[in-house]
Amino acid sequence: MEQKIKRVDKIVGPGNVYVAAAQKFVSEDIGVPALTAGPSEILVVADKNSNPEWVASDLIGQAEHDNLAQCILISKDKSLLNKVNTEILKQLKELPRSSVARKSLSDNGILIYINSDTQIIKTVNKIAPEHLELNIKNYKKIVSKIKNSGSICLGKYAVMAMTDYNVGSNHVLPTNGSARYSSGISVNEFYKRISYINLTKKGIENLGSSVITLANYEGLAGHALSVKKRIRRK
Repeated sequence: MEQKIKRVDKIVGPGNVYVAAAQKFVSEDIGVPALTAGPSEILVVADKNSNPEWVASDLIGQAEHDNLAQCILISKDKSLLNKVNTEILKQLKELPRSSVARKSLSDNGILIYINSDTQIIKTVNKIAPEHLELNIKNYKKIVSKIKNSGSICLGKYAVMAMTDYNVGSNHVLPTNGSARYSSGISVNEFYKRISYINLTKKGIENLGSSVITLANYEGLAGHALSVKKRIRRK
């Protein structure tokens, strides 16, 4: 039996590429979030103090979402990058969704060596990841300079998988670089704003001349006339 869903004014929430396509399909009829949702992403910044086994598991945890997931590791320590790479290969052998994770890491995974904090910050802000893990000893040194990210996990114990389930942070976040100009879904998605304008006679007389000038410049004589008729004749 066919069931119908009552029409709504707005749809929000997490999803995959199919959900994103469906939201786009109905976007001319109802409201949908402005942010791009998916594929999922993680960027980990690690240093010589980071545990390669933990970092590898964080990347794999993201990669097992789907083939299109993006996993990036940035570090100033080349030795750590090599150890994480080795650990990834080891852990993949024991992962139930290893084929998905392996495909994701092969197509969209990257280990990046950058030798300065300044360049790391610049790179992170340019990528604007959905999830950012600052798995470094002195994350306070750079966190205030990170302007583009959906969420930021601070320190070695703040792992993205925790944000997936129960630490309370929003998990519907901007992806595909859209963190440069948007944020995660919040209560603001359910607020509408209405502008109320009230002008006195003196107000329109003081401001009206500039509107008349601009309207005439644009060739919109009707706009100018609607203001002229309300200005006191001298």
